[in-house]
Amino acid sequence: MPVVNGIEAALCLKELGFSARVIFLTVHGDPDFVEAARSTGPLGYALKDSLSTDLVPAIAAVMRGDIFTSPSVQLDHLRAPSLPR
Repeated sequence: MPVVNGIEAALCLKELGFSARVIFLTVHGDPDFVEAARSTGPLGYALKDSLSTDLVPAIAAVMRGDIFTSPSVQLDHLRAPSLPR
């Protein structure tokens, strides 16, 4: 995004009191970035390379009030930090 990144935009929405249901659509699967994004309170986190399979389930989950994360991101979180990726 040209002016602010997604994390900054989500924080701005939160600070302004909006109750938007946020889904991050991103290329970033890095655990540190995922944790930074999640700390802003989004309900969805979908990787762009998986949008063909993840976007509709992400929207459905978020509309129900559930949390959605692309499965490949969840697998990354299960790995020990010292293991190669």
